[in-house]
Amino acid sequence: MQRKRFLMLVLVFLTFGFWLVALVTPGWRISSVMKPYPSVQFMKRLWKKLSTEQGFINDTFYEQFIKGRVEKIQITIFSESIFYLKNCTYERKDGKRTNKCLSNPRSADTTNNTTDYLLISWSEMQIHYAAFIAVLVLCLVSFFFLMKNSGSDRKVLFGGMALFVSVVIELILVIRWIILNINTNKYYHSTENAKLWEERKNIVRLRFPYSILLAAQGLIFSALAVPFTCVLYKKLRQKATNRLQDEENETLIRTD
Repeated sequence: MQRKRFLMLVLVFLTFGFWLVALVTPGWRISSVMKPYPSVQFMKRLWKKLSTEQGFINDTFYEQFIKGRVEKIQITIFSESIFYLKNCTYERKDGKRTNKCLSNPRSADTTNNTTDYLLISWSEMQIHYAAFIAVLVLCLVSFFFLMKNSGSDRKVLFGGMALFVSVVIELILVIRWIILNINTNKYYHSTENAKLWEERKNIVRLRFPYSILLAAQGLIFSALAVPFTCVLYKKLRQKATNRLQDEENETLIRTD
């Protein structure tokens, strides 16, 4: 029982750690916009290639068609955390690289003014804030009850319930952000926006949202911990029942 209890506490601790890291990292949704500055003839060839074969640029295409044929490349990366937005601009010209990054906290202005891009409202973001804080608090509550149960089945029950609720919230958040990334990718690849990128000579793509991977890993750990709490609660409950039966038997023996 002690080994299962220890493993359960480790899983809850890992859940808290992964979600805390996911909360502060700007990797829930990452978009990059590349603007090359080549010759007019090369740009015509480039967009013809994009429109007929690939739709968006990839690394191989970059190496084959852009390297050595542009005067300057500017790449802007928009990264999203739950609490802030990060904007980094990288430039390469004549073999030299420069970069500049700015971070701004999320607010009603920064969200509502870019609703078409974010595909998420400020009111929903506030719900996400509360949900993330709730997950961390529930993990701490669960860890406290499971660590200090002292053989109490009630404490294990409360800890398990807190953990189960956190699993449900984590699952909803992960699925919601996966859907946001899928919708953003569709938004970028829509016919209307593809024409807009072509007119502006921008090459846009969605990068891997690593914060979702961290949160999903925490979700797996918490989901694995829930069965352990059920097993521990069942054993403690059975132990308490056996204790009551022993006391009743002792009482009957004394009365006889």
